[in-house]
Amino acid sequence: MFIVPGVCQFTVKGTYQGRNVANVLHYFIDTTGSTKSRETACFEMAGVVINQWKADMMTYVGNAYTFTEVSWVDLDSANGTVGSRTQTATTTLPFSGAYGTSGMPGNVSILVRKNLNGRRGVRKGRIYIVGAIESDTAASLNNTLSPTMVTNWQTKVTNFHGNSNQTDQGPLEYNARMCIAHILTREPPPADKPWLPGNPLTGEAIEVNSLSVDATLATQRRRLRG
Repeated sequence: MFIVPGVCQFTVKGTYQGRNVANVLHYFIDTTGSTKSRETACFEMAGVVINQWKADMMTYVGNAYTFTEVSWVDLDSANGTVGSRTQTATTTLPFSGAYGTSGMPGNVSILVRKNLNGRRGVRKGRIYIVGAIESDTAASLNNTLSPTMVTNWQTKVTNFHGNSNQTDQGPLEYNARMCIAHILTREPPPADKPWLPGNPLTGEAIEVNSLSVDATLATQRRRLRG
């Protein structure tokens, strides 16, 4: 069981051209001084992610991408809560992008980098967003977004980062900050495959300072990046 004190892991789920899509986000959630339980805070934070993913991250994706659910698992302890949501007071899922119909293949995505003040050996996180539209690419440079769309996407991911972070406003609220879960310890590797890393056991939260859009389109194996 992977334990990261204070951190809840959220998975943004959807489909693209008939295939499942998932983006994993981590938030450090602090209920110190609040009358809300941690379980309630995780539930409410899932609603925040739903609202902001729809408002900010679905703006420039095509209708082949459908946002279906946000699930979570609380990594704070071995018995942390799990759950899922498809509805808030203002949003009901599923919700499809409406930016256009000429979507790129599912192996092409927009790369968003999670920027942080880490230390040596700590990798930055990434978000891969499917549903980019053919007409949003630069006419003179293969595999890149146009300068206009880089600017548009940067505005949206900056909004998502700022709007999904929650600032403690009093005894009925909680504090939440986007982070990455950095692995600290692992279990021993499998006896028959000693070259493989063991499953993670413990980790720490490192706050994400900002999100930035890469102009070059990507796959998770970065086959298009040279």
